[in-house]
This record gives sequence, structure tokens and C-alpha cells, in this order.
Amino acid sequence: MLDIQKYAIYNSWARDFVLWLQCRNAGKSTEIAIYAMLRSILIPFHVTYILGNSGEQSKLVFLKIQKIAKREIESFTGGTDIFLNELVKTGSTSDGFVHNPASFSMQLFNGSEVNTLNSNIINIKGNRASLVCFDESGWFPTELLLQSEQFANQDENFKLGGGIDVTVEPKGFPRQLLYASSASDTDSAFYKKFRQFSDRMFIGDKRYFACNFDIDMVLSATYKRKP
Repeated sequence: MLDIQKYAIYNSWARDFVLWLQCRNAGKSTEIAIYAMLRSILIPFHVTYILGNSGEQSKLVFLKIQKIAKREIESFTGGTDIFLNELVKTGSTSDGFVHNPASFSMQLFNGSEVNTLNSNIINIKGNRASLVCFDESGWFPTELLLQSEQFANQDENFKLGGGIDVTVEPKGFPRQLLYASSASDTDSAFYKKFRQFSDRMFIGDKRYFACNFDIDMVLSATYKRKP
């Protein structure tokens, strides 16, 4: 990955609220795909939902995960089949990637899963997630964001169990909302979140991370600190 892409993923890992404002060709969809793969394979029972401003936009990110896992991207010369081998395959001809028209999905042996959602506000209520990825969220209607943000509104550290001292249980990974987009306009919900997240990050709130990769950063991008 490019150094700026590594920077975005590294600094997003332990945050509750993440925003990636990146210009065209910065690789937002690829970053979302890799980020969802990393969290799914490393955190058991991790549930990811990918939501675009259309059902087709969501599926494009899912297909990016599929291509990375199956090493079908020419420029990704160092890919492995580790993720592909962790997918639950439902039959002899299955590769683990389920292309149901209603929702693309995959499930890992550790109980993690990745699903896509369409942009129908009525049909997306009631889901629960560890990570919600909003791709091209600069063009999301406010109501769509309000409905889907509720997927992650549970406390990751809430636990119950007979005969167990829940106070000594390990802390859970933050439930995350990740907004990624190129710049839209200043009236959008995405821009307002960019302002809010940036302010919170600047005053030291560790729950927030925002980055802004403009065209100059992409044109001068480095790989292992080399142009």
C-alpha cells in the first residue's frame, strides 16, 4: 500500500468515528476493502456492513475484496490466499463469496462476516454491526446516514454471563463508523462530519480520526518513503 493509505488504516484502527476525505485515485474503495478484510480476519465475530449511495456502489467494494482475496488485481503482486482460505464455502463449487442480489455476503471460520446493503432506507433498519463503511458518503442523504449509523450504537464492552466476573473480561474493539468519500459540497452531511471529527481530533479526543488527502498528496505519494 502507499504510505498515505497505511497512515489512514493505522490511525483508524482503534477509533469509534473515522472519516477519510480523499480525492479521486487515492484508492478509497481499495482501502475500505483491505480494512474490512483485516478486521474480519483478526477479530472474531466481527460484522461488517458496506453501504454505498446505491446498491451497486456497495457491491463494487465487495467485489474489490473478492478480487484482492483471489489475487485478480495485476498491480497487487504480493497478494496471498490467506483470506480466501478462511472463508466458509457452502458447496463444492463455492468460493465463499455469495452474490445474492439482495445482499452480497461472506462468512469466515472465526464467525466474522461481511455484507453489503442497498440504499433503501426502509429495508436497512435493525441490523447490528462492528463496522459500518459508508463509501462515497459525500453524496448520502442525511436520512440514510441516520438510519444506518444506528447499527453500531451498542457498547462493545457490554457483557453478561453466569458465574463470570465481567469486570476482568478483555475490552472489546470499538464499534466503528467509517465515512469515505471524495469532496462533495459544504451543505452535505459528510462535510459537517468532516468538520466535527477534525475538531474532536484536534482537541485530543481519541475516539475520532479524520484525514484529508488532496490531489497534491496523491501526485506526490510515496511507497516505503520513496516517490
